[in-house]
Amino acid sequence: MLGRIRGSGFQGWSKLKQRIDAASGVTGWRWHDLRRTARTGMARIGVPREHAELAINHISGRTKLERTYDRHDYGPEILAAVGRWQAHLAGLVAPQPSAEVVPLASRKPPRKA
Repeated sequence: MLGRIRGSGFQGWSKLKQRIDAASGVTGWRWHDLRRTARTGMARIGVPREHAELAINHISGRTKLERTYDRHDYGPEILAAVGRWQAHLAGLVAPQPSAEVVPLASRKPPRKA
């Protein structure tokens, strides 16, 4: 349950922001900054423009005609876009170790007879 009333949306954004500010030590940001960062980041990692726009709930890229005739909700595409963004962020927070580096044995020069 997100809100105080079952079925309602999340409430308490300002309190949540205060907690994030205190935990991170970063202040002076707005919720919209996170949307902008996510949208820019999705473009950087190759998420298709249309899917990234829908992931942040923008319909600006679609014409009225498209909104009228294209009734697909793009749920799977939005989930894929957000999943790619989540994986990218997880890699920044806890980078996976790269392939194991194994030192090569040194080659000794052949013995002179």
